[in-house]
This record gives sequence, structure tokens and C-alpha cells, in this order.
Amino acid sequence: MTQFRAIGMDAATAARLRAAVRDDAGNAIAVRDSGGPCRFTLTDHPAGSAMRLFSWAVPQPAGVYGLWSPIFLSADGGEAWDAPGVVPPVVAARPVALRAYDAAGQMVYPANRLVLDGGHEAVIRDLLARPEVAFLNCHTALAGCYLCRFEPA
Repeated sequence: MTQFRAIGMDAATAARLRAAVRDDAGNAIAVRDSGGPCRFTLTDHPAGSAMRLFSWAVPQPAGVYGLWSPIFLSADGGEAWDAPGVVPPVVAARPVALRAYDAAGQMVYPANRLVLDGGHEAVIRDLLARPEVAFLNCHTALAGCYLCRFEPA
């Protein structure tokens, strides 16, 4: 059985963007009390929680498949997600698109999947067991917002 880990935003980037007025694209960072899926803790924060909303350049892949995505980041910090083999709440709670990439950052089109009705863990394990797949980027299925990356553990 293929082991995996979910990777959210790194601590240094989260701290920098919590203190910033503008995101890396030059957009004003919005602060809302809406709650939402934090890309650092990889947990859903309830309505009333202060969240920062901005555009972020997804770290991998670089090159032609690199992209910017709107994301939420909890304004008050929290602990980074660190639970190997566990699908984080921001993924398990919603339909997602899993985009597969090889070690060179090229998309592995036949391995891309929509996970709409549960079973996230089995699909993640199956895709990461494929020798041509180095990592998966996970996005919300409807809006396409980046949630996290999955890699073999």
C-alpha cells in the first residue's frame, strides 16, 4: 500500500503572507470573517474565523503547468498539517480534482481524477502507486482552487 503525505503552504510563506498587505501578484489581500479552508493547517475554519484571501503561485509544478490560485489562509496561525497517511479535512470534506504530474513537472493526463463522493484516500494511494506519477495537486472540483499537494511518504 502506497503511503502518502499532504503538503500545504510552508510556514515561512504563511508567516510572510499573514503580515503582507498585498499578495505576490500585487493584489490587495482581503480579510474576511467567512471562515474557509486554510492552505496551511489544511483544516476548515468555521464562519466567524478571520481568513486572508489572496492569489498564490502554486509551488509545483513550475513551467507550463504552473498556476496561480485564489486561496484562504487563517489570519491567526495554527499548526501546519503533519499527518502522513491521512487525507486532510480540506480535501475529505469536498469534491476535488486530483491533477497528476511526473518528476519533471509534466502533467500525466491519464492519471487525473475527479473524486466527487468520497473515497479520496484510495484514489490518492492508487495514483501515487503509478510509477509515472511523482505528485498530485489537489483542487476544489467546482471552482478549481488549489488545496494541497500529495506526495509519496
